[in-house]
Amino acid sequence: MGGTKGRFDALERRARVARRVAATAPMEPVNIIDFATNSDFLGVDLYPAQATLLKVLACAVDLLTPFDDFMIRRWSSGFARVDDDQGARYVGSEGMPPDVLDRMTSHHQRGGDGFGEVALVIGRRGSKGLLSAILVAWRLHRLLLLDDPQGHYGIPATKPLLVQLYGANLDAAKRDIFGDVKTLIEDSPCFEPFVATVTADTITLFTPHQRRRGTDRGAAGLLRVTASPTTPTAGRGAAVPIVVLDEFAHLEQPGSSADSTALARAVRPAMAQFPDPLMILASSPWNKTGELHATYERGLQIDPATGNTRHPKLLVVQLPSWALYEGWEKADQTPMWPGGPCFAAKTGPILDRPTAEALIALDPTSGQVEYLAQFAAAVDAYLPLRFVQSIFAPWRGRQLTMTERGALGTRYAAHGDPSTVGNNFGFAIAHLEHHDGVPHVIFDVITYWDPADYPNGVIDYLKVPDEIYDYLVRFPITDLTFDQYQSAEMIQRLQARVRNARLPANTAVYERTATAASNWAAAEIFKRASMLGLIHAPPFQQAQLELEHLQIKNQRVAAPTAGPVKTDDVADAMIGCTWTLLGENYQDLFNQLATSQLTGSLPGGLPLRGPLTPPGDTDADVHVQLGAATRSFARSARDRRIRRL
Repeated sequence: MGGTKGRFDALERRARVARRVAATAPMEPVNIIDFATNSDFLGVDLYPAQATLLKVLACAVDLLTPFDDFMIRRWSSGFARVDDDQGARYVGSEGMPPDVLDRMTSHHQRGGDGFGEVALVIGRRGSKGLLSAILVAWRLHRLLLLDDPQGHYGIPATKPLLVQLYGANLDAAKRDIFGDVKTLIEDSPCFEPFVATVTADTITLFTPHQRRRGTDRGAAGLLRVTASPTTPTAGRGAAVPIVVLDEFAHLEQPGSSADSTALARAVRPAMAQFPDPLMILASSPWNKTGELHATYERGLQIDPATGNTRHPKLLVVQLPSWALYEGWEKADQTPMWPGGPCFAAKTGPILDRPTAEALIALDPTSGQVEYLAQFAAAVDAYLPLRFVQSIFAPWRGRQLTMTERGALGTRYAAHGDPSTVGNNFGFAIAHLEHHDGVPHVIFDVITYWDPADYPNGVIDYLKVPDEIYDYLVRFPITDLTFDQYQSAEMIQRLQARVRNARLPANTAVYERTATAASNWAAAEIFKRASMLGLIHAPPFQQAQLELEHLQIKNQRVAAPTAGPVKTDDVADAMIGCTWTLLGENYQDLFNQLATSQLTGSLPGGLPLRGPLTPPGDTDADVHVQLGAATRSFARSARDRRIRRL
């Protein structure tokens, strides 16, 4: 038997060599899904929703089936247009922009190979690596179909075309995205005749033009696929039609010498000479810094005049881990394309929603990022993202809006956060509303003064008190507090006006002398109240961004020193109001609620139910941390109000 098998193996090897020698033109698939699934090409066992996304990325509108139409409508309903002070853009947390079908049709009519740049923000185990590898193989095969791609693009005949595959570092690139592409190429009959060399980090392919000239195996192929080092110079001087930046949100790891922004800026010029290049940024998200999030936001921008996307060749896709396995139950009843064969029957998804939800429940903060594909505000964010989002969500069936005038008989608190020259001045007004016997902090006004709005770039601290006084006229504010920095003169002016005015409330205007202990206590009360669902505010982007980006460093809560958000003035104003309204009674309130169960939801509908206090953060711990500072501050605050009355 062994001898017979050996003879058959030898015959197969000779047949393969003969096929290689005879092949001077690649086989041509029917379409991208045939290429992905047909054993003559890649032979991948796709799930129906994976095929839908491949059709979207390749702009293959002629391949859409009723299942694809349903999935695309569902995904494109996850984003909606918003026009505000940040401009016109699409906003959402799952899916893709609603104009995706129009853009697919436009690209298809022009004869393009698909979107030129794709931000695949997909949760862990969501198959983004496999789909990226299939798309790379598809575009490589399209280059082979050109016969002489160098001649087609006007590139010197001996200069290789370089396909660069990056990971978080070189080892990760070799293991993950390059490993996936390498496996597809080595196992594919359609690539076999053109494979020149294979190493641990490089594959070279002959072009059909080379093969016709009798190029021998071992010679240099003119299509080169590499696992590239994460350095800014990796692509310099090369002709690069295809780039994949895998797990791009996690680039800043050992083995990297470029941050994500520097790397993206370095590779884009190498692609400029190609009219139809492909760049894939594929990653589960991390924080709202770096090139992945910048590309994500750029892909959602809209021209307010035309209503069209500003970047039609860039597509944003944001999906939870389980999304591309949905519909698996009827795979064998779902045609791959109109009139085509059905998918193979599936025994189950790679990852289903209940399993992902169970994983998220174990660690909700990181789970939102890893499985729901939601960007975290910062790696060391002080406030969990879901609780920041809940502050600005509808409360009791209504979306809160900014209030023009307060109600008589209601106690309002206001806090101002003056800042250094050139920085913002945050301001907020809030009151308490009781629901089921529990006080909730309701924000009526959230605003700030921006130096950029003043001719000389400096806030006019002579006019700001007048605007604040106008709030005192319209709201019965009992406590108007300010941080101590640059506030003494403002406080004196407002105190003088309050004494001589007939305001709707007996207003105490005073400085809140901040110490490390009191700042920490105020931040912890705000955090705990937000986790209990006791803080509600109208949507206000600056406030939400600042709260999302607050960081904790050595028991100090502050804005980050780098990244897209470097201010915390509005957040401080909201924390100051909450301190005034809840600070003196926080222990009784939290004790009352300590045995309750926390209920709520995450984006995407994931239910939460559990103890009010997070693991390792008991109410007793918080009381120890906050008690002394709170009692001290409460006494000093009452003393200051008494002295000023």
